[in-house]
Amino acid sequence: MENSGIFLFGRPRVHQLFFTRRIGLTDDGAPVPIDYGAKVTGRIGKYNVGFLQVQTRKLGDVSSGIGIPRQQFTVMRVKRDILKRSFIGAVFVNRQGAHLRPGTSL
Repeated sequence: MENSGIFLFGRPRVHQLFFTRRIGLTDDGAPVPIDYGAKVTGRIGKYNVGFLQVQTRKLGDVSSGIGIPRQQFTVMRVKRDILKRSFIGAVFVNRQGAHLRPGTSL
C-alpha cells in the first residue's frame, strides 16, 4: 500500500508510538464498530506528511464498568529525508475517551 509506513516511528514493538491495527479492537481482540475514519498521506514539497482520524462507537454501559467508551484516535506525522539514508520528523498521537488496563498500550 502506498505510504503505508508514514506512521511508523522507531523500532517496531520497542519504540512504536502507535499501531493502527489495534483501532477497532478491545484489549482482548474483540471488534468495536468504527463510526468513521479518514487517512490522508502525501508529499508537500520536501516533506512526507500523514494524518489519521478515527472514531469508534461506545459499547455497553461505561458507567457500570462493563462498557467501552467512544474513542477518538488522531495521528499526525511529518518527515523529511536528509542525506542519503537518514530522515528527521515528528509524530503527534492523541487518544481520547480511552480506559486502558494496566500494562496495555494504544
